[in-house]
Amino acid sequence: AGALTMANRIGGENALICAGFLAALDEVDDWRTYDDPTPGVANLRLRGYDAARGYGLPFTPLRDAWPTDAVDAWDGDAARWAANHPDSWWRGNLAERTGTDLRFGRYPIFADVRSPAAVGSQAYGAYGAVQPRTWLSSQVRGLDHALGHYGLLEYLPANQVLAWYDAAPGSNEPTQQGGMCAQWPRMNFWSDIPSFDPYASRSILPPTPATSGWSTAQLVDGHRRLYQTGWMSNWQQGDMSAFLERSLTSTRLMPLAPATWPAVAIQVCRSTRLYRFNTLCRVRWTSPITGESSDLAFSGFGTSLRGARQARGLDLP
Repeated sequence: AGALTMANRIGGENALICAGFLAALDEVDDWRTYDDPTPGVANLRLRGYDAARGYGLPFTPLRDAWPTDAVDAWDGDAARWAANHPDSWWRGNLAERTGTDLRFGRYPIFADVRSPAAVGSQAYGAYGAVQPRTWLSSQVRGLDHALGHYGLLEYLPANQVLAWYDAAPGSNEPTQQGGMCAQWPRMNFWSDIPSFDPYASRSILPPTPATSGWSTAQLVDGHRRLYQTGWMSNWQQGDMSAFLERSLTSTRLMPLAPATWPAVAIQVCRSTRLYRFNTLCRVRWTSPITGESSDLAFSGFGTSLRGARQARGLDLP
């Protein structure tokens, strides 16, 4: 009798683990713990917008979060993003920083978020007429402002330069000095987004106990920062547990179940690390007899953030 009871318990546990595995794959495709528009549920927390700073969140409609001063609207036309289209070519000098003397020329006259004034440089004087190109800079800046870093990295081509030219902070016009928009002053960590540090992560922050009390402004900041999750270049050790507390969803497979059944939880974390996107899935079950917990962890492949947004109509003009 004891052996039969044990076999039945293990068989039931295995069935629940399999159901948890399938539920995790459903979450990978549906994104419902991040954004659930189902009537009566309405988990739309990641559709917020910080109007004071003009920043959105991963599920904010683009029409609501796109910069109001943008010359170009969001354009997802694959043909225009193709490598052979002149609008997709990045024009700039990555070695240049803000405040240089422009000895290599003034690149913002070729590429800027708005049509720049035809000012010259200290080294070369006035320039002749050029064709201003605002499209690419508008797209990169717009995605950064509208979606945050994870969304920016996912929407852009894999080899896209993550920088653009813009007016200096507090100024409405380009200045005589060069350099592109510095990313790091707008982040909560020392590393800027162009570095894409392999031992740090950027993630989407779903509703969790650690973030449940956050305001929209705090969520906006959280989606525009780098999380230290590994050994950094200065030999500081990352804090993976704090990162997972903010980034890992957790839902019960069966909130109402017999007390003798294992408690099964489905957990998902979407982040970037080691130069790639990763959707970490974890099925955790806890024995009702011993209280011992076990995990099944794997990487899931399914709907991207862009696909989830398009399914919800969030990229429509």
